[in-house]
Amino acid sequence: MKSRTETEMMNMILTAAKDDDRVRAVILNGSRANPNVKKDIFQDYDIVYIVREMESFTCDHSWVDVFGEQVMMKMPDVKEFADLCNEFWWIKMNVSKGLWRRELTYAMFMHEQINRNVLITMLEWKAGIAADFTKSAGKAGKYHPDFLPAGDWEQFQATYSDAEFEHIWDALFTMCPLFRNTAIEVAEKLGFEYPFEDDKRVTGFLKHVRRLPEDANSIYLKIPFLRGFFLVIIQFKLFESRPIHHFFQKNGDQDAHQQPV
Repeated sequence: MKSRTETEMMNMILTAAKDDDRVRAVILNGSRANPNVKKDIFQDYDIVYIVREMESFTCDHSWVDVFGEQVMMKMPDVKEFADLCNEFWWIKMNVSKGLWRRELTYAMFMHEQINRNVLITMLEWKAGIAADFTKSAGKAGKYHPDFLPAGDWEQFQATYSDAEFEHIWDALFTMCPLFRNTAIEVAEKLGFEYPFEDDKRVTGFLKHVRRLPEDANSIYLKIPFLRGFFLVIIQFKLFESRPIHHFFQKNGDQDAHQQPV
């Protein structure tokens, strides 16, 4: 694909503004507006249109078609859906580990940089189903307010937190049902299977970790069962990247005889 020249791009940007009565002014910002920045092939065009009103632009995104074909949301296949669900619940366990250790930067990185992107992708699939995958939710889901039901958007906003550990826990447990309900809906629409068992086990684990005392030396206590004893100690060092169901199976899956601390 041949790239447009800088002159062609600027002419197109300015012509689009001149031809649209809603646009009052055009601003170029970013590295191209800074004469001290060395030009290179990766510089894009950071354009701001000053407009009379916003609603007509946000309700109908076809106005950007003049700049080229829009990148539409892609329908996931069954593996992509399963992998995304596994990623969400697996990373949630890493978030809980960071919160229990009071490692703010680690916990927030896992919550914001990884889990949030996973959630945004699932929300994009839901929006894509509603629009028959003919529209785009924009970079980082910036158009989600236009596509999602008001309740979903309000719940999504509640997944943001300040740096207080209890508030991060609250945001975590707000994110879980939003992801769950969205993923279940996507699964039903596309004929996929939602991992209910992984969800149940990880959710229970998260609740348990939140209740763990700061001086706990194991996640689960030794308890008597029948004629013997079962010792269930799951160290955090076991949190390697592997499927969730394998983690619980390898560590006993002894829901019937685990005694939380």
